[in-house]
Amino acid sequence: MAKKNTFYGASVDYATVMTYYRNTNFPNFDHFTFQQQLDDGTKPDDDFTLTVFAVDKYGVVLNGGNPLPITPSNSNGYEAKKNVQFANLKLDTGGLATLYTAGVTSALAVYPYAFYKSTGYVIYMAETFSAFNPNVPINVPINPSPPA
Repeated sequence: MAKKNTFYGASVDYATVMTYYRNTNFPNFDHFTFQQQLDDGTKPDDDFTLTVFAVDKYGVVLNGGNPLPITPSNSNGYEAKKNVQFANLKLDTGGLATLYTAGVTSALAVYPYAFYKSTGYVIYMAETFSAFNPNVPINVPINPSPPA
């Protein structure tokens, strides 16, 4: 039986997002970088979740260089192709501005949903919900880098 590699998403609570985004205490905040990580490595199949870092415009990782708190998702896994390809996922202030318009106070959900072109790199979707229309998600795709 072939080994199965599955990618999962995560959520970052609203307070954590706002600790860096639109916060005058971090005027140089530039983006969140999401990275895939192997959950365990001891099972016959591998599950990959995300870590997230806040990064400023100079490339300095904020929060003392430590990952931010997240809630991993264990549902809606996305099965990878035969060869796993890893990439950073950058959600910049432009994407955050789309996700956090007036009335949005939801957590930031990030989940895998497609492959980048014909590669094995996984594209993720960032998603929030407005209190004004909680049934309609606000989405921003996060392309992998590399290659995008």
